[in-house]
Amino acid sequence: MNLKNIFKGVGAVSIVGALLLGTCACTSDNANDEPVATPIVDDVVNDTVDVPTGLNETVNETLTEEVLEYTPTWNALNVLDEVKLGGNFEKTLDDDDLEGFLFDGKVSFDGETYKAKTEMDFSKDLIVANSGDFDSDFESEPALIFKHSGAITYKFMIDDDDFDWSDISTEDSLEVEFFGNELELVGADNAEITILKGEKVSLYSGEEYVIGNHTVKFLKASTDVALLEVDGEAYSKDVGETLFKDGIQVYVDSVFDEQNPIYENAILYIGEKVKETVEDGDTYIEGWEWTIDTTEGYFGISYEVRADEADEEVLFVGDELVLADYFKFGFALDNKPDTFNYEFEIDSEEINGSVENVVVISGELETSEDDYTEVLWTTTGKFFAKEDGNYVEVTNVELGDSELELSSALEFGDLQLIPDFVLGNLDTLYGGNSLRNVEEDVLTAKGIVVESPEDSYEDGEIKVIVPEDEPEFALIVSGLY
Repeated sequence: MNLKNIFKGVGAVSIVGALLLGTCACTSDNANDEPVATPIVDDVVNDTVDVPTGLNETVNETLTEEVLEYTPTWNALNVLDEVKLGGNFEKTLDDDDLEGFLFDGKVSFDGETYKAKTEMDFSKDLIVANSGDFDSDFESEPALIFKHSGAITYKFMIDDDDFDWSDISTEDSLEVEFFGNELELVGADNAEITILKGEKVSLYSGEEYVIGNHTVKFLKASTDVALLEVDGEAYSKDVGETLFKDGIQVYVDSVFDEQNPIYENAILYIGEKVKETVEDGDTYIEGWEWTIDTTEGYFGISYEVRADEADEEVLFVGDELVLADYFKFGFALDNKPDTFNYEFEIDSEEINGSVENVVVISGELETSEDDYTEVLWTTTGKFFAKEDGNYVEVTNVELGDSELELSSALEFGDLQLIPDFVLGNLDTLYGGNSLRNVEEDVLTAKGIVVESPEDSYEDGEIKVIVPEDEPEFALIVSGLY
């Protein structure tokens, strides 16, 4: 997608696309509760956050902007906006920002409660990039880059000095919600945690659970012991122990012993692997790694992809990044300024009886005297426009409604034009550096597009697209209810 197309048309709009994110980490009062998916509610967008124009319709209504058409499928919960080219989305989101997806409260452990919370961190390495300052292959497309790994981090933290992570064990586990699913820790040691995996199953006496070709049946319970039957064979396992049987594992998490057998119950984890120790830096899912430091009171995951070139995993406007089918975030345009097209061409012209080397400037131009579609710049640094067949000097030449004024040295915005009347070349300087050897379109930090500067240099004719206002960008944060 080309910035020329993004800017095409008249009339500003605030965000046209919606890209998405969200997470949840809070404990349930009932350890047996399962996460429940609730339907997307139309008014969540408006009730949760002031979303820019373009998302204030129902979440399933297709937006009709030509370039950034997007059909939101999840609810937008937060918008990080007003970031210009070269800026970043550095911010920490908490429960106030993502209500229902981030947590700030207490967790229960070993009969006590402790303060806990989850946060989503976006670092200064999450940058809105342009081709003039980053990868030239971006051309006129703005891109969201991940300058270094770890640009996005999600953490679960226990914010209580009295909590001792080393006390977590199979006898005293810690249960939290992680991306909408219950996560049970049965061990923690500095840069590693041990978690239970597989399917969490609650069985009463005589009930069974089928996994693949295997059948697990709960027979009865006694004090901290579960009597199980796997594929017709009986086994006795204490709470905290794992049964290994022909490629499956059964972990006994808890039992409820009651004199009436019909009320006896066992909580089991059943799967190919029911207990795993993960270390800081281990893979969570592709692109994401565990980040663990219990000495600092947290564990979580971070986005470990580094991408700052066009052929890497950067996001262009309209792209989204999804994590664990539970939250999304992505890159969108926050405003859509009007644009003005200009042409600068080397020439010579008779001005009031004298032939002058000039740069002819064509486009919508405003001066202190009047509005024009063509103005001449001379080597004296003065500007002239034709009135009634004669050239008159004009001052304060601005490019349309952009309020960018042409200086006597042909500077405007973050560009300067350098004419060579001997060779007939017209060079473009950006940040003091020549663009004469750059083949592709260049997008500057002010949002100006220089079309094919190498060809323009040789032809002595430069075309630029100037936005009325500097483009701004947003990160749309959404989650799946």
